[in-house]
Amino acid sequence: MATKKVSKPEKPTRIYHNLRLATILILVPIIVGVLVLQYVLGGPFIQHLASRGSDRLITANWETAYDQLSAAQPDYETKFAYYRLKAGQDLDWVARHFSVNISKLRELNPGLAVYKTTVAIPPVEKPLEPFQETSGNSKNLIIKETEDMLYVSNDFRKPLVNTTIPELTQLLAKQGAITQLGDKHFRINKPITIEDNIRLDITKKTVSKLELSSSSDFAITCLCFENAEVLIKDTTITSIDPATNKPDIDSNNGRSFVRGLESSRMDIINSDISYLGNGLLEGRQQKAILRDGGTYGTSLRISDDRLGQDIATGWVEASTFSRNHFGGFTFGASGMTWRNNLFTKNDVYGLDPHDDSNNATIENNRFIANGKHGFIVSKRCNYNVIRNNISAGNGGHGYMLHEDSNYNVIENNVAIGNTDNFAIYASSFNTVRGNKSYNPRSAHVRVNADTTQSFVQNNLFYGGEKGVYLYEQADSVLIEGNIFAGISGDILVTRQASRVLFTGNQIDALHYRISDGDRVVFGPNQVQDKPAVDLRPLNEYYY
Repeated sequence: MATKKVSKPEKPTRIYHNLRLATILILVPIIVGVLVLQYVLGGPFIQHLASRGSDRLITANWETAYDQLSAAQPDYETKFAYYRLKAGQDLDWVARHFSVNISKLRELNPGLAVYKTTVAIPPVEKPLEPFQETSGNSKNLIIKETEDMLYVSNDFRKPLVNTTIPELTQLLAKQGAITQLGDKHFRINKPITIEDNIRLDITKKTVSKLELSSSSDFAITCLCFENAEVLIKDTTITSIDPATNKPDIDSNNGRSFVRGLESSRMDIINSDISYLGNGLLEGRQQKAILRDGGTYGTSLRISDDRLGQDIATGWVEASTFSRNHFGGFTFGASGMTWRNNLFTKNDVYGLDPHDDSNNATIENNRFIANGKHGFIVSKRCNYNVIRNNISAGNGGHGYMLHEDSNYNVIENNVAIGNTDNFAIYASSFNTVRGNKSYNPRSAHVRVNADTTQSFVQNNLFYGGEKGVYLYEQADSVLIEGNIFAGISGDILVTRQASRVLFTGNQIDALHYRISDGDRVVFGPNQVQDKPAVDLRPLNEYYY
């Protein structure tokens, strides 16, 4: 049988060898070129160039500017306010009313404390506790009616009266001031002011819901206090339009409110306050109910000439303020605690400590979707600590310090999607530190209007169009240790700013816009293409 010969494979020709070599010689430069192009156009090279550029911006002797600016930064803590004793009051009364330690009080105020003595009062140390029973002496209360306002009073030289809404309903039955609608359900029909040495408890023991009658054309009521005390705990307070039996949703023609005047103390714990308050409209102040101001919803205020003589104060915790004109408002208050509350969908501000509201601790609150600023202090509001709060989706700024509000610290807060997340206007010696700021509509931090000695430190600024914006004679600003990431525009903008130091920050681009004549000093800053950013707050639900 014949065997079949197997042909040997043909050896590559010289042409094949030359073609393969030529292909390799062509491809190698292309691959190398692509890799070089990726490096040149990609992150590493750009980051290298940016780092070199950042290094070239370093100002000689920048350390001197740092030493001078950092030496001016205060140690932040609440202080004390001044109160003038009324007839029948002493330090024991002060310790009880303001919930402060009597030994600390005597140490602050050595010597004899008598009528008209001015004493220093530290911040409130704890909330009021519900009393177990009424004092049984409400028959001693003085009742009078003037200009459609009912006044219930008790002199400080007489024993304290502890009372409740059910007891006041019986006491004011002749006037028809309060109606009981059901089990622990009451409605206030006339404006009532509780005056002087009276303590009113509105707690779940006696009241689950309290309505304030509120009709159009300023046919409104108030639950008002003057130099008195009230504890609102585990209950609901709202306006009610008798014509619809629903909350009054229109504040433009007047709406009922809760107010504490002069040295009133108002504690609100685990309660729901809604649909209260109106603005002060021209031509309406002649009405007795509106004359003293503080008509915005839930307010505490002293008269314009009583600073250093009266102190409005209180403790507000675990409560919700929604769909009011203002969520909360103070004027001349001192030593308050606002903790773990929700301020949402109010017409104007979430929380507004106004003129001379000092020494407050504002912590763990949420300011969400309010018409203007989520949180603002305005006009000589000093020594306030604002920490661990969340301010998101408000029509104005997230947090604002306004007009001579000095020595405040805003720390460890979250701000998301406000106009400016943090704004400092005409106020000095304030610190914004350790906050997380996301996607503002304008700037992460705005400082302007002759503001001096501002410290912006260790914050995260992510997204939005502008980082820190300094203008209109912003002076002496230390911007240190912050992370700037994902900002589409400039991370630092100055216009008429002086003595600004930008150092120790982590940035992802060299986007600065410094106006001619501005004095800006650069220290070392680190350029990093994609710095680590905590985006978890953007995925949280804050209601």
